[in-house]
Amino acid sequence: MSRAREGGARRTLLTILGLAAFCLLALWLMLRYLEGYLERSAARSAQEPVQAPPPPAAGGGAVPDGPRGSVRFADGAPAAGARVAAVAADGTETALGTTGADGTFDRSGTAGGARLRAALGPAVADGAAEAPLTLPPTFALAGVVQHPDRSPVAGAQVRCAGVSATTAADGRFALADVPSAALREGELALVVEREGRPPSRQRLPLDRPAPWYRDLTLRVE
Repeated sequence: MSRAREGGARRTLLTILGLAAFCLLALWLMLRYLEGYLERSAARSAQEPVQAPPPPAAGGGAVPDGPRGSVRFADGAPAAGARVAAVAADGTETALGTTGADGTFDRSGTAGGARLRAALGPAVADGAAEAPLTLPPTFALAGVVQHPDRSPVAGAQVRCAGVSATTAADGRFALADVPSAALREGELALVVEREGRPPSRQRLPLDRPAPWYRDLTLRVE
């Protein structure tokens, strides 16, 4: 009886050892397979060309998808914030966007020979899509100076970028040949001066239609 139990225990031990050996063999084979797979993957990666990332757009921001146009001041400096539109034969305008810090804009969708118009406040430039648009070196402003009750302010001095004019009896004024360099700060600053009163500074946005700057209303206390 004792010998039978010993024989059974020996067979059980041999079975366990066999299963353990089988498991170790299977694990070894799996490790060998993974090692070979990783080596093949590394070899394929080394043979594939590396795609360089596209260069960033000038002035920062997303990489443009299409051809670029540009808007410049008369001295060649970039005109940021200019509104650009395609102009049809009948004069209809289709907005294309606004120039970035580098003065460029996406002109995708404009046909060859198309006319474009760029506006930065009162300064407007027209030209072909394929060429840079150059803003004029000067622009004009006009309007009226009024009290809060809308009565005219006569004899006031209106200044902008070194150019000045005196308001008439009806409060109207006109400034000619104002340097376009005054537009580079992203806004337009006018100063109204009257005798016995502190100067009144008026800041104008640059995103209005050009005719708006020829009919300004400046109110002073």
